[in-house]
Amino acid sequence: MVEAGFYANKFDHAWWSLDGNPAPPTPTSLLPAKGINANRRFQTTTIPVAGDPTITLADVIRIRKEGWSQYNSFQIKAEKRYSQGLTFITSYSYSKTIGIGDTNGIQDPTNIINAERAVTATDQRNRFVGSAVYTLPFGHGKRFGANWNRWADSFLGGWNVSPIVTVASGLPLNLTEAANPSNTGGAADRPNLSGGWHAKNRSVAQWFNTSAFSVQPSGTFGNTPRNLIISPRTADLDAAVHKTIEISERLKAQLRVESFNVTNTAPLGTPGLDIGSPKSFGVISTAGNPRQNQVGVKLLF
Repeated sequence: MVEAGFYANKFDHAWWSLDGNPAPPTPTSLLPAKGINANRRFQTTTIPVAGDPTITLADVIRIRKEGWSQYNSFQIKAEKRYSQGLTFITSYSYSKTIGIGDTNGIQDPTNIINAERAVTATDQRNRFVGSAVYTLPFGHGKRFGANWNRWADSFLGGWNVSPIVTVASGLPLNLTEAANPSNTGGAADRPNLSGGWHAKNRSVAQWFNTSAFSVQPSGTFGNTPRNLIISPRTADLDAAVHKTIEISERLKAQLRVESFNVTNTAPLGTPGLDIGSPKSFGVISTAGNPRQNQVGVKLLF
């Protein structure tokens, strides 16, 4: 059975946390002597306490319900009901999710739509998942081993194989400049982009062309689009081999041998994204779990 179709949804009025009291972008040489906080629109406020009620303000967290996202996808599914020892189900989607407000903070409060509209952090362009259960044709009532004795059938017959395959595109990643060259007091500055950022020979030592990026001049915003970089893809195979042994009329034992990440493919982590840390910028230094195997026995009664 095969199903295919187009699926879409739109989400409006998402909660979005940002600084409600940013300082205007200002070169460091022109900042007030007391620093960025003295350059903000609101510098002090009063609270009902004994003594001096005046406190100094820095960033003021503001929750706005202006975030949104739009998801569009083509999806296809193929399924085979159990027959002749085999059942499987596979699904594939090609999709795109765009929006604003999926991450906290913005670079330029005066240019939200043009500067912040981008693919969201959950955008996964391609995703395939397939799983199956296959009864091996060995043992009593099967193609091979129909005449085996009880002991041979107990050890060699009745085994099932259950693989799960997942292959998916990477997720968008946002480059930053934690030193805040714009001097707005935020943490969402992005660097400048000039030239092609795709690495010719991509590796864990250089996931993207780091020389295409530079720290923007003091008091300005960078021109790098939000969520520009894509993380490493996912490619994983898990598998289980299991069989049920009938010990008595009321007691059965299920033996399971399971392996996760069968191919022992390194699930790469994300590269360094802060241009202010040149030693780690563009470098992937982490990875997920290697292959893991386990054996278990489950009693059914």
